[in-house]
Amino acid sequence: FVIFCPDASDHAKGLLRLLLLCTGHANRNWSHLTFESWLGLKKAVIDHKNFLKEYASIDYILETFQELFTTLIAKCRRKRIPGNGDKTRARQIKIYNVETGTEETALDENKYDNDDLIEDEEVESMNDISLGQYRAETEDVFPTIYELFIEILGFEGETVVYDMVIPMMNETNFKLKFDKLIDVNGNYVKNTEALLFAARCMIDGMESPTKISSRFIESLLQTITNQLPSEGIIIRQSLLIVQRAAEHLKHSRALVETILSFLIRNFLDPSNMVVASTSLLSVCESIGEHLPGQSAFEILDIMGQSFAEPKANESFIENLLQAVFAVLQQTKSKKQFNEIVDKLCEQMNVMIAQSLENTDLVMNPRFQQNLKIIGFYFELCESVDSEFKDHLIKQVEQVVLQGMPLFVALLKPFSIKKYETLLAVIRIIKKSVHILDTQVFEHFELIMTEVFNCFRTNPTRNATSLTIIPAILTSSTSVPVVEQWLQDNYVNMNVFFVETIKTTNDPDIVKHFVNIQSKIYDYHRFFFFSCSYFDELIEILLDIVLNVNQYEMMRELLNFFFSLMTNPDLHDNEKLLKLVPNLIRVLIHSLPEINRPNIQQISNILSAILLSFQNGGAELQSIFINALEHEKFNKVSQKQKEIFVASLFSQAHEPVQFRMILVNFAGFVNSNETDDIFIRMEMLLASSLMKAK
Repeated sequence: FVIFCPDASDHAKGLLRLLLLCTGHANRNWSHLTFESWLGLKKAVIDHKNFLKEYASIDYILETFQELFTTLIAKCRRKRIPGNGDKTRARQIKIYNVETGTEETALDENKYDNDDLIEDEEVESMNDISLGQYRAETEDVFPTIYELFIEILGFEGETVVYDMVIPMMNETNFKLKFDKLIDVNGNYVKNTEALLFAARCMIDGMESPTKISSRFIESLLQTITNQLPSEGIIIRQSLLIVQRAAEHLKHSRALVETILSFLIRNFLDPSNMVVASTSLLSVCESIGEHLPGQSAFEILDIMGQSFAEPKANESFIENLLQAVFAVLQQTKSKKQFNEIVDKLCEQMNVMIAQSLENTDLVMNPRFQQNLKIIGFYFELCESVDSEFKDHLIKQVEQVVLQGMPLFVALLKPFSIKKYETLLAVIRIIKKSVHILDTQVFEHFELIMTEVFNCFRTNPTRNATSLTIIPAILTSSTSVPVVEQWLQDNYVNMNVFFVETIKTTNDPDIVKHFVNIQSKIYDYHRFFFFSCSYFDELIEILLDIVLNVNQYEMMRELLNFFFSLMTNPDLHDNEKLLKLVPNLIRVLIHSLPEINRPNIQQISNILSAILLSFQNGGAELQSIFINALEHEKFNKVSQKQKEIFVASLFSQAHEPVQFRMILVNFAGFVNSNETDDIFIRMEMLLASSLMKAK
């Protein structure tokens, strides 16, 4: 291109004509092989644009790119318009019928719900590719065409692109140009859909949607909302463009109401409702604070209707809800904020009341979606400004307190068949404890009982339910019902945990169990030390350190032991003093196998012990030396063991050096380090002695 294009010779023009003919070839595979050449040409033209403008001709190149656009639109047109009563190729989908309470199979006529998955366009030969694949390849070419005209012609280039795309979406203009087509109406729909696809690619191809011309975007959005056909494929591409161009509505407030009306019109169309709601979410996230006052209430009304709409799937409702929350998070009007919250809570109270009256509704897939909605409330409580928070928490409190008996009942064994629903209930109760605090105290005892029963029925599956107990323990340092529950259940809980862990060694169970123990130690210490099962509990945890090497579990476990070893009353607590030598032995034995990130925690524990027992040097050193008398350390000589222990003692005040000694020693035991490390340890030891003098 650099050689031939600048001279605008017949040879150069013939070269581009040949390339254009190849792009227009009936075989899509051969056609798409030319795309890299067009991308390369665009780069060459832009790199040499000053030379081309001053000494040569650039017009014929721009004209060729205009023809390229027309060629690609023709190649991207569909062969048929899906729907229109043709169900032979429709995809089967599952919908929930709220009247019968069962899942039913239905046909989704909107087969083309993803341009990358257009499957019903016949491939002409074994060497061809599908239309969906071809379109995917063009996604880089359409933005290239846009960028070329803008880079070379500036504002005039915007007009050229506009003239290529927008006017041909007008039916009259299309018929004037193609009046000899047999099926001019059908071809108009197909051509318009291809133009919309090209426009979407142009928007997507920009680093930021705001880098594309506002004039072009505004004209495109006006065209979408005013004059296009109502076929599903047109609506879908239009909705996707709104989704990509939402950011531009900040600069075009006049279009906002028109766009919202367009989106809302398509909410209850089963084939487009999810795309419409996703586009609405993009609009609300971009310009939520500038939405017309009643928009959020319209969305809420539609959301309320959708709870009883069989074809309104979970993604649709979730998008609507997130759109409303996007408005809430951006609004500056306290009055509007409170009114929207009141409306939301009213819908939730109705849902909970119905579920309490008819427990069969819990099996409705929509119920799980409603649980998610309550979860969104709590997210909002944590994210909004403090001036809006009081009214929100008051309303959420009413919803949760009304629903708490239902949520607790759902923790009962076998009351929930879907694990996702159980997780949603767990999240709600945890957030309730965290945010509402004292308002749910009266439920704590029952909640913890049902959580533990839920866990006991299937420890591996339901281990996540245990996360509720630490949340309650943290929020209730002096709540009588919690103290009573611990009095009645703590020993039995430990017995069950220990027996379960012996059987399964499941890292998740261990992690949650240790988290519970940590919170009991932090906030209800009397029960921790007075438990008659304390020794067995510590023994099984030490055994896990040696035998179950899983990072997250080990992190919780080592943090727990660090808390014990940094107890201010360590020297006066017989149980902790008894633990010290066993803990040192286990930590030293675990060094060769443990994950390297966990060595930092071992370092913290051992240095804490050394600093706490500074006056017990000889006795403590013998504990370390004895810990090294294990077959794992057979390759370490007695002299090297002594150097290792002495260097640890000398660097107890230096966290970085202390950790590196442990890391290097573990590396030596695993044959990843040479015995030079002991020379470095001796140097550290000598340096420490010099400082002491």
